[in-house]
Amino acid sequence: MKKVPLIFLIQWYALINSLNSGDAFTKGYSFFLPEKFTLASWKLVLGDAEIINALWITGSRTIIVTIGSTLITAMFAYRLNRMEFKGCLDPVPGSNYTLSFKY
Repeated sequence: MKKVPLIFLIQWYALINSLNSGDAFTKGYSFFLPEKFTLASWKLVLGDAEIINALWITGSRTIIVTIGSTLITAMFAYRLNRMEFKGCLDPVPGSNYTLSFKY
């Protein structure tokens, strides 16, 4: 029998209880499937303007920081790729890579 990771069970429990009525959660017998399927909790949360604003700020910051860090990492990687170190393979125009030692 294949074991289910604990983190999956925790996430499943949170999802099921968000799709269930509040009564089943307080009674404590909703785990695998919702007793009474409802989207009332999702409507309540997503109907709040402050939550939508927080989601917008979180998403925009995530995109901006991801693009910025990718650009910075790419610039450093490009520079490190073009640096010449002692004993490194350096490209010689018109030939293959050769080992060159610089003193």
